[in-house]
Amino acid sequence: MAIELIPEPIRTNFEIREWKHACAVLKGDFRKEWDELLNILGRFQLRASDIRAAGGGLSPVSQWFNREFFDLGWQKKSFETKIVVDAKEFESPTHEVDCFKNCVALEVEWSNKDPYF
Repeated sequence: MAIELIPEPIRTNFEIREWKHACAVLKGDFRKEWDELLNILGRFQLRASDIRAAGGGLSPVSQWFNREFFDLGWQKKSFETKIVVDAKEFESPTHEVDCFKNCVALEVEWSNKDPYF
């Protein structure tokens, strides 16, 4: 499995879902973004104070990840999508991803209370 390309300490500390050999594609075709992702995940430390932090707004964990990715040029990105059936177009709700860079989109979830697709 391509998920084995992720260093074991990161696989141990995070719940990681891979789809359609994403790890192999990222490592092979988007090496800079792959290296940045692994570097950030490898440096993350969950602190008890982060868990105890009051709700409302972005949590300290989300703020940390945003800062780390945004400092490297990643940014939030919205996608406009549509469905085409027999040449008839139907608007579809847009989706915003947390981090986007060079055709690579990341969705980072921390204590997600709302379902997303």
